[in-house]
Amino acid sequence: MYFFMVYCISGQVNLDQNLVVGVIMPYNQSDLEGSMGYRRTAGALNVAWKRVQAEGILPTSTIEYRFYFGACDETEAAGQTISIIRNASMDVVLGPPCSSAAVMAGLIGGFYDFPIYVWSNILTSDLYDSERFPTIVSVAINTNSFIKAAASIMTYFGWEEFAFVYGLRKNTAVAQCSFFQSDIDDFIASSANPNLTLTYKRDITAGLDNPTILARNLLNMKNQARIVIGCFESTADYRTFAKTVMENDLDTDEFVYILILTQSRGYNPQGTYFWEGTDGQASAIQNTFKNIFVIDVQNPNSSFETFNNDVIQSLHDAPFYCDTKGDCPDANINSSVQASFLADALYIYATAVNRTIENEGIGYIRNGTLLVNRSRGNFSGYSGDIRLTSDGERVPVFEYYGLDTNGMPKKLFVIQEIGGQTILEPTFTNEATEVWMNYNNVRPSWKPTCGFDGSDCPAPFMQKNYGYVIGGVLGIALVIVFFLLIAYYMYRSKQEQSANLDKLWRIDAVDLIKPTEKNEAMKSMRSIQSGVSSTSTRFTMDSKRDTTNHMFVYFHGEPVVARKHKSAPKLEMRDHYELRKMSQLDHDNLCRFIGVCLNNSPYLSVWKYCGRRSLMDAIEKSTVQMDSFFIISLIRDVVEGLNAIHTSDFQQHGYLTSKCCLIDERWQVKISDYGLTAFKRSELRNPPSLIWCAPEVLRENDLIGSAKGDVYSLAIIASEVISQRPPWNLGEAELDADEIVYRVKKRSNPPFRPELTVDANIEVNPSLLVLIRDCWSDDPEDRPKIAVVRNVLKAMHNSKSGNLMDHVFSILEQYATNLEQEVESRTRELAEEKKKADILLYRMLPRTVADKLKLGQSVEPEGYDSVTIFFSDVVSFTTLASRCTPLQVVNLLNDLYTTFDTIIDEHSCYKVETIGDAYLCASGLPTRNGNMHARDIAEMSFGFLRSLRTFRVPHLPNEKVNIRIGLHTGPCVAGVVGLTMPRYCLFGDSVNTASRMESNSKPGRIHISSETNHYLVNIIGGYQTESRGEVLIKGKGVMETYFLLTPEELENQ
Repeated sequence: MYFFMVYCISGQVNLDQNLVVGVIMPYNQSDLEGSMGYRRTAGALNVAWKRVQAEGILPTSTIEYRFYFGACDETEAAGQTISIIRNASMDVVLGPPCSSAAVMAGLIGGFYDFPIYVWSNILTSDLYDSERFPTIVSVAINTNSFIKAAASIMTYFGWEEFAFVYGLRKNTAVAQCSFFQSDIDDFIASSANPNLTLTYKRDITAGLDNPTILARNLLNMKNQARIVIGCFESTADYRTFAKTVMENDLDTDEFVYILILTQSRGYNPQGTYFWEGTDGQASAIQNTFKNIFVIDVQNPNSSFETFNNDVIQSLHDAPFYCDTKGDCPDANINSSVQASFLADALYIYATAVNRTIENEGIGYIRNGTLLVNRSRGNFSGYSGDIRLTSDGERVPVFEYYGLDTNGMPKKLFVIQEIGGQTILEPTFTNEATEVWMNYNNVRPSWKPTCGFDGSDCPAPFMQKNYGYVIGGVLGIALVIVFFLLIAYYMYRSKQEQSANLDKLWRIDAVDLIKPTEKNEAMKSMRSIQSGVSSTSTRFTMDSKRDTTNHMFVYFHGEPVVARKHKSAPKLEMRDHYELRKMSQLDHDNLCRFIGVCLNNSPYLSVWKYCGRRSLMDAIEKSTVQMDSFFIISLIRDVVEGLNAIHTSDFQQHGYLTSKCCLIDERWQVKISDYGLTAFKRSELRNPPSLIWCAPEVLRENDLIGSAKGDVYSLAIIASEVISQRPPWNLGEAELDADEIVYRVKKRSNPPFRPELTVDANIEVNPSLLVLIRDCWSDDPEDRPKIAVVRNVLKAMHNSKSGNLMDHVFSILEQYATNLEQEVESRTRELAEEKKKADILLYRMLPRTVADKLKLGQSVEPEGYDSVTIFFSDVVSFTTLASRCTPLQVVNLLNDLYTTFDTIIDEHSCYKVETIGDAYLCASGLPTRNGNMHARDIAEMSFGFLRSLRTFRVPHLPNEKVNIRIGLHTGPCVAGVVGLTMPRYCLFGDSVNTASRMESNSKPGRIHISSETNHYLVNIIGGYQTESRGEVLIKGKGVMETYFLLTPEELENQ
């Protein structure tokens, strides 16, 4: 059902625009009329339009309302929305004011991109999905915002668990609590508030009509929650709920109730307070309401009463004329709260139209998404201050109320959303007295102290555990006694431990034994020792004599030095601790502290003995010649020892002098006299011992010293080592110790310091001299720390050994390495020479014979069954020699035989000897080669003859040399003859026969015996001979001989 009305207001005609508004609202619906019905809300349209005209928003426009009445039914709302949209003259939909119907209208409006301005005081949160409902503008408060507001209250007060109870009375289309209970489930299920837990949720609608059921529901809730949120849709239900709470004693200061309201009127939504009634219990119920807080929409502005009257009056005016139509509200009936939301919806729509016309033109006023965007902003509305987002969503503002001690409402919080966050603005200054004044000024807890069922608080301890208490008391007493005994035992143990630790440094006088006199045996033994360095420690100790300040003794067989102290201080616990630390300190450059002898007069401090005395003694007596490495090694040792002291518990030496820098047998410096603070506090120092002290120590008469003072003393010691003179050149210079101390104490510019004189023969790093001058600076703050000095010295000395003896050992190791290399080189040379000698020997004698001779073995003569012997001589050698000098003869034969020797090396032949121009070779000895000896000799002979073709006499180049050759095969004996220049000789008739073959041969021919011929022709084969016939051989008679034909002779044939 619908009808329309036209309402015109004239003005200056700038724009002749008639707005047609489709309004959807209930009419004559009994369950809806009181809140959003036509009679109690429609007049708000005229009130809003008059404001639009008054503010000049649309001054020349007219407006026409077309009403569509329904019962908030979804289907009906869908049809009405489509009718409005399809009617081309319609510009906007105002409504519906019910959640389910508004959802349907919004979906359709989104499809058609048509503006939908929904109005009501509260609507479902489903409408605030801008992607699903892009054309909806809502001035209503969404249910989810209420839930967020309630959650922020619980978070503020630190409550973690709560219950939610609700009653449903209204039409399902407008049943607000139904949407609340749905949203609260979604909110808890999300991760927005992980610290909140819903422990109890119940629909108590049935109990609101039956007190017994309601009481049972609330008592069940008591076992699960202390913070309760409630939502009801009837004013009477709030009173019923509070009354049941009171009757079941659930209004104690353990319980907090928070009610969700939507009428913007707090505790009196209908003009009367919740507790008012006719049963005479209003005062008691009002007292219960002191435990009940409410969250409500922000109250309307101060002009709401005027607005209410204007709404009712407008129904009598155009275009409604309720008097004529008979649909005026009853007398004394006010407008509904929803009327203010309807007025705000029309006002915001008119503002959006104005903005759209100004920016895009009149043709865009039906563009839903555009109007949504143009609706955003802040407005002073009839329903309160309004802030709309660009998605058309109203940002709500809530108020949180409680009752004061007089039972009157009091605002406690203003709650609003800013930047997506729910923000609480307290209106109180003292929570205890202004919020919890009805709770004895104490904030209630979300969980009872003893738990919901009381099980967290057990029975009184004494009542439940009397026997245990008695036993416990006795047990505690025993434990106390036990611990007292333990404490006493620990105390005694600590005392004994301290006494045992003191034994580390306490020395009994009877354990200090003086050296015995040396006997004659010791003297004689010592007389054979060479120098101080070779003297044993004991002998060195025996030679020592006690002085005024020191005595030399043995402690448990170990040589030690006992320093005599002039004072006998009383040692305190801190001194005992220091002496224990001294006895435990171990460093290569610290003289080991043995202990203190307190049962001797005077007191003695005992130190390990160092055989080379002090650094001062070594310098004064010039016992060693120092080079640059020696100097820097000594200084570095002192620095290392001082660094060990500065990084220990002692932190400074205080008495550092070259006297307390001792030198051991390895020429390593070890610092002594460190620690002993008790003795230093009670002993005065004489002037000679003060010449190493820093100026500030002398000026302040400081008996303990400082780390900076030690650096100064180090510089004085270093100057002694570099100059190799006593400190300050004492004894040679005119100044005595008193004068030196006085001038050091006195401030002067430049300050008085020793001269740094360096021997011209010693190369000292200039950086070392600069470092020394920095160390004896007059201002302690200008002196480098010992760690810096140590690093600088390391940089100067980084490639060297740590101390002098290490350096010496390093040199010896290097020498040994070099010696090994030299020995290896010599050995290699010797092997080369031996190899040459062997080669020469092997050239003079057969290898097998030579090897036996080298081993010192005798060489027995050896017989050979068959060998071939070669003889040759130079033809006309006597004539040729007569034309040469002796030296030229030697050179001639050397060149000739060298040529032959080269050819021999190519065959298995052995050169026996040369006699003048005669050349003797053999094959088959000393190494047997079967029957091949004849072939080897034959081939060698061919080679000899071929070499003579190119051989020339150097001084007779036109003279050719020729030889005769004779060969014979037979047995012989070979052996070494003689001791001096031994020779390997051949014996036997075969040698003579070979010689006769050569003497009867012809120049350039190879004369062989019948035996050799047999081997070459018949046994070996491949050779040709020429019979010479029978020849008379001296000493042999007539023999048949042959000439061996050379390859050249065969070729010429």
